[in-house]
Amino acid sequence: MAITWYGSPSPAEGCNLGALAVLWPLLERMQVARIINQHLPADPQAEFDHGRVLNLLIAARLCNPVALVNVGRWAAESGADILWGIPVEKLNDDRLGRSVEAYFGQRHSILASLALHVAEEFGVPLSEIHYDPTHILLHGAYEGSQPRGEVQTDDGIHSDARMPPAHITQGRPMSDAPNDVQMIHAGLCTVVDEWGPLPIFGHTVDGNQNGHPAVAEQLALLRKHLRPPELTMISDRGTFSLGHLLRLEDAGYHAIVAAPWDEFRPLFDQHQAGLKWKKAPYLSIEQQRRRRQGHLPQEHYEMVPLSKEEREQLAAPKRGCRRPAYRFQFSYDAQTAEHDAAYDGYSALVTTAPREQSAELVFIKYKQRGYSELANHQFKTPLAVHPLFLKSPPRVEALVFLMMMALTAYFLLQRIYRQSVPAKATVQEHRTTTETLLRAFSNYTLLIHHTRLGREVQTTRLTTRQRQILKQLGFESPAQVLSHHLPRAP
Repeated sequence: MAITWYGSPSPAEGCNLGALAVLWPLLERMQVARIINQHLPADPQAEFDHGRVLNLLIAARLCNPVALVNVGRWAAESGADILWGIPVEKLNDDRLGRSVEAYFGQRHSILASLALHVAEEFGVPLSEIHYDPTHILLHGAYEGSQPRGEVQTDDGIHSDARMPPAHITQGRPMSDAPNDVQMIHAGLCTVVDEWGPLPIFGHTVDGNQNGHPAVAEQLALLRKHLRPPELTMISDRGTFSLGHLLRLEDAGYHAIVAAPWDEFRPLFDQHQAGLKWKKAPYLSIEQQRRRRQGHLPQEHYEMVPLSKEEREQLAAPKRGCRRPAYRFQFSYDAQTAEHDAAYDGYSALVTTAPREQSAELVFIKYKQRGYSELANHQFKTPLAVHPLFLKSPPRVEALVFLMMMALTAYFLLQRIYRQSVPAKATVQEHRTTTETLLRAFSNYTLLIHHTRLGREVQTTRLTTRQRQILKQLGFESPAQVLSHHLPRAP
């Protein structure tokens, strides 16, 4: 029979290393610090190079997104100061801000160098890229932010220090963006294959621009920095234009892009009688629902603000509640619904891919864009890039680009794990996510003893699941990592 008893208090402190147990070896294999330092030479008077500081900042965003002023506290609680060798008192917002500002001047080159290294090191093909822009809301006064003009001019393609930050300004109203909010747009280039999505490159555009200039600028930067010998760019209808197709053709590349239905409806009417149909190999949830339910009504609804008089007529709210400010207004246009019924479920997809690629294959590739939308969702939630509270447009832009590097690391972790899963494993195991992997280490702790000579760090025992994860990832254990970075106790 096992006996448990209460012992004397231990002088050791607990330090929750947590997700850093897997993120540290991942960032090391990605060579994030080395790549940054290649582009940002160290200041001889600086105690710590930019690569080390920004590498730690990326880890902070992956573990526990906090403001720059709170990164030092996070480092003390997680043991990041031990791994990166930077004292907590040195991790102030001034030091972090200086490194972020230095990064701004080489942001495109650094991001591209990381993309090329990841592609070579981890066997990621760059021949097919999904492009999907999303908006990022900002709060604060940015009077100094200005439209930045054309990316491509007669003297070449501007990037890095030659390109000002995206203009922080009001954009078009959206469901999750009030009319008066300020924003920029960030576009992600994502590779999608049997291992899932991997965001690999990106760019920002002004808050009042749409998908046309966004995709044009992104293509120019891809050609300048990544120089893929072949490329198929896959995007949604917000990026569709004849100019986009011609730019890709001039570069020897291909497009798969959704197009506005109204622009192609006359062509459909002209050839509808001669079209041959077959069942699609892929059906979205919406299309499955349409096939089960049959004719769906066309409807419109909106939230209408209540007037002051209407609000006052409502019953007094209970404690902790407030009076409603909107009412639900619904309308149904039967005539419009009947007119549109003939085109219900149709959409247009335009491609310049080689003819040997079947329509079925092109369709499947386009429907994979749902994975790129997933990447944008992760960009705004676990990494907490939305909203931002930085003071200057260059810092905002630099942090967004750092988040793109963090997003690459986030999806790369699950990609490495999935590639090592045995074929006979369960479906759930094959679909293991980064969130699941990081959660497995959420309670992993280091012990710290304060001695006359300094701090003595001891690792604790890994669980069976933690050992299995590290083995499949091919990463060293925390004990091995710390033994390489810290001297032995005297």
